[in-house]
Amino acid sequence: MDDQNKRKNGYLAVSIIFIVGAVFFALFAMGYYLKLDRTAKNITALRDEEREDEEPKKEIWNGIEIPSLDLDWAGLKFKNQDIFAYLYIPGTRVDAPVLQRSGEDSYYASHDEYGEENSEGSLYLTASGTKDFSGQNTVVYGRESSDGSLLGTLSYYQDADFFDRSPCFFVYTPAKTWIFQVFAAYRYGELPLRDTFSDASDFNDYLDQILSQKDLNSHFLRDTKVKLNGDAHIVSLVSLDEGGEPSYIVQGILLDR
Repeated sequence: MDDQNKRKNGYLAVSIIFIVGAVFFALFAMGYYLKLDRTAKNITALRDEEREDEEPKKEIWNGIEIPSLDLDWAGLKFKNQDIFAYLYIPGTRVDAPVLQRSGEDSYYASHDEYGEENSEGSLYLTASGTKDFSGQNTVVYGRESSDGSLLGTLSYYQDADFFDRSPCFFVYTPAKTWIFQVFAAYRYGELPLRDTFSDASDFNDYLDQILSQKDLNSHFLRDTKVKLNGDAHIVSLVSLDEGGEPSYIVQGILLDR
């Protein structure tokens, strides 16, 4: 009987030692895991802080900061094959793709960037517009949309301070980014909007007519970074009113890059 009790007590003692050891091991393992977790979180937090402290990459050309839009061209082309460029004007809501429909001048005056019917339309060139901006005057049309997008905020340039603060607009293509320096902003009036010219002299006369306009809300710049003459290439951004008629025009000269 004594031997049986001794054996029972021995088994009990071993069991207790095993249980206590297991508990200590579990506590040790848990503490070690929590320490590793805290360390990992601290490292992650430090990395996040470093990312927040990093300034976004900026491209500067000739003193001009070029906004990085990180456009998904494959996605844009999948949306609509007629998308060929993207227009962005800092400080406005002009931030949208530009389209051109072969053989149809005003298709995108009444269709959105998906090609679906929409009374507010899209930003677009007529069928004869030059997608490589090789024409003397490439005209981009867009509605004054109800929410201020498309070309609804071109009229910001009526303000002289804004004209000075936002001197450039940018056209992005898969191949490169085109920079245009704004030299004219005015309400459409008696001066016809032209996109074809007989020669450089004819185009130069047109530029002189633009710059000679006089209106309280018009602003012009003659001293551009490249020569504003018959050899220049310009883009005219033309906002259209509810009736589809030209309303406000902002024109920029293509800068060499």
